[in-house]
Amino acid sequence: MPKTRLHQTTCATLQLPVSLAQFPHNARVQYMLGRSLTNLCDAQSALPHFQAAVSLNPLRVEFHLGLGEALSKAGNAQAAIAALEKANSLTPDNPEVHHLIGTNHKRLGNMEAALASYRQAIALAPDRPEFLNSLAVAYSEGEQFEQARDIFQRLIAQAPDNLDYRFNLAIIHVTLEHYTEALAQLQAVIAAAPHYARAYVVMGQLLAMQGHLDEAERAYREALRLQPGDPVIREALQHLVNP
Repeated sequence: MPKTRLHQTTCATLQLPVSLAQFPHNARVQYMLGRSLTNLCDAQSALPHFQAAVSLNPLRVEFHLGLGEALSKAGNAQAAIAALEKANSLTPDNPEVHHLIGTNHKRLGNMEAALASYRQAIALAPDRPEFLNSLAVAYSEGEQFEQARDIFQRLIAQAPDNLDYRFNLAIIHVTLEHYTEALAQLQAVIAAAPHYARAYVVMGQLLAMQGHLDEAERAYREALRLQPGDPVIREALQHLVNP
């Protein structure tokens, strides 16, 4: 099935320039070509097509959203926010727009604006786990760790098999010095996915902080076995063995 989808996307991308040559002032064709290029991870090439679509028909929300997404993927957060704010002015109840605005504010370091946008997205779509995860990460980066903890606990209740949520909650517990809770989450991650190298790294850090140096060394060595070329893990192990 994935191969079929890729084939279909590639064929559509090959056909769209033909349509564009025939209908150069068709905003929808410009938009679809921009969308296809974005899906193929070529956001920079998609930009002029989204810009043309917006210029030809400035009242279509999806055209501004597509432009905002492409600008975001191209690394131009400020311009992305401007395009997304235009989309929001046309349809203020689109949770995707608010979420992406928040993501770009976070990239710019505007944490309060990011949090406000994420909260708005969640108010419009309260059951979207990716929105809750973004809010929790933003809380964490803003050092509002209790709020982040509460959201990750909510996410785990909704999706107990999502190991990334458990890992993130473990990090929050370590920061809050809730070491027993952190260790329990890390053990749950490793039990479900013994190849989850990052869990061994954090476990090694946690055990070292508690003075359990032999156990910490075993955790670091397992992490290094899983990711033998990782210089950070190697340095942490070296520092533990030869402080």
